[in-house]
Amino acid sequence: MRALAILLAGSLASACTDGGTIHYADYGRYSGSTAYYAARTGYMPLMVYGNPTHASQNAFTGAMARALKGTHLVPGVEFTPADPAVMRGYRTVLAFGSSTEAAICSSAPITAATPKGASGPLNAAFCLDAEPLSFLSGAIPAANGPEDPVLRQQMAAIGHALFPPNNPNRSQDCWPGALKCL
Repeated sequence: MRALAILLAGSLASACTDGGTIHYADYGRYSGSTAYYAARTGYMPLMVYGNPTHASQNAFTGAMARALKGTHLVPGVEFTPADPAVMRGYRTVLAFGSSTEAAICSSAPITAATPKGASGPLNAAFCLDAEPLSFLSGAIPAANGPEDPVLRQQMAAIGHALFPPNNPNRSQDCWPGALKCL
């Protein structure tokens, strides 16, 4: 199963061009049905830590929410910037700089600053409370600003990778102990 996730990460990495890559993906607790349930209101809270551009943090977070639009498996879901102080429930977290899979969904992800205008690490997660349901680790290309087409393309690849229709580790989103799976 882990091999399938690594294979998926490799294929996603090839989809991210211009310096952006996804090096690692973990879907250990993910299911498409959970992602549907999390988006039942039509909104997905988004927390963004770090900012590799010269824009303000608020402008950058808004641009990342717009860049993720259309990437959730539920059509029409709006990613909405959320207060990092409210770290509970379902949400999407982007950590520009550095974070770990264990820390990214916690109340204060450990992040290191990415130099402005430079390429750097990016970790992303679909979280439920303090647990990542899906997690990606990769790199982003240098960006001229938050609306840079290359950065927007990378965010689209990240969004699609965080919210696949089925868990890539499980055949047809089956789980251990399921009675009937193809």
